[in-house]
Amino acid sequence: MAARASGEAAGGPFPEESEPAEASPDLTYSMSAGLVARLKALDIALAVTSYQSGLFYLIGRNPMTGGLNVHQTPILRPMGLAHASDGTLMLAAGFHLVRFVNALEAHQRANEIFDACYVPRTVHVTGELDAHDVGIGAAGQPIFVNTRFNCLAVLSDRYSFAEVWRPPFVSTLVDEDRCHLNGLAMQEGEPAYVTAVSRSDTIDGWRDRRSDGGVVIDVRTGTIVCEGLS
Repeated sequence: MAARASGEAAGGPFPEESEPAEASPDLTYSMSAGLVARLKALDIALAVTSYQSGLFYLIGRNPMTGGLNVHQTPILRPMGLAHASDGTLMLAAGFHLVRFVNALEAHQRANEIFDACYVPRTVHVTGELDAHDVGIGAAGQPIFVNTRFNCLAVLSDRYSFAEVWRPPFVSTLVDEDRCHLNGLAMQEGEPAYVTAVSRSDTIDGWRDRRSDGGVVIDVRTGTIVCEGLS
């Protein structure tokens, strides 16, 4: 994994028009006309995932050409991505969580251009939990949406996970995707809100409620704060 940067030298160690990843030979790109200017004005780069293409993207401005630089790395089922206060990235993907670290010091540049180079340094195998989203807790530990078990969870050295919270309408901790818990919003290092496709408490019960069963749940109170979502 080579990378890209946040800031002036955003981008990865590939030319401006990099070759598509082998995993996605037909992949093409388009961008809004103002994207590069916005990245420059905000002095940022973007890190995004695509479950459909199986790629982890790092998108920034190439200071040598003034154009957009896209670096992509194949990752098995990349899903949620969180940025920690220490500058690391935590990615939920497939059967594991991967922690990426910027290997460069502030004064260093990769290929004499890029001011960050994110490399995988810690991989924690959870097994097939279908983790969808991930956040970083106050103590720096990842908190992730364990979709297969309908709960929020943290890593465990002994087990696949340790449960920390479950929607009040899910009656038990069970290996059944009942409500399709998916999104997670953090606030001050604590889980604040989650989303689910429905309030179902039966296996795969969410599947026939996707058009209008979606809910947003306040983790702290367990109350539904928004419903009727698609």
